[in-house]
Amino acid sequence: MTDAELLARFEDCTLEPFHHLEHVRVAWIILRGRPLPEASAHFIASLQRFAAAAGAPQKYDEALTRRYLDLIHGRMQPAQQWEEFAAANADLLVWKGAPPSSAAGPAASRRHAGEDACDPAGETPALPTYEVLR
Repeated sequence: MTDAELLARFEDCTLEPFHHLEHVRVAWIILRGRPLPEASAHFIASLQRFAAAAGAPQKYDEALTRRYLDLIHGRMQPAQQWEEFAAANADLLVWKGAPPSSAAGPAASRRHAGEDACDPAGETPALPTYEVLR
């Protein structure tokens, strides 16, 4: 599937499946074409809309989403294609319950949230998978 097709299906809430890999690729596509603040706002609004269309708005986690957006943005290279990004950042593509550590340390991955997004037990919730209901 091309980047344009993937993004269009995400934007119209018909992308299936929509697992962690698709989350990362769609974020990368959106981040590629806009400054971080604008891209983050666009991805967040679209992801919230996607979750609501799937009947699961409660699965959206803003702090987790922002941490991933920061990590993806920080690792992007000019003129890099998705396949190159994916090969160079395999740790971002496998869901392990929390984002991988960044070179800048934990504080950088929490800068949007202002605090640790983990629950009081110190666990980060699993990234949700959305199913589009028809």
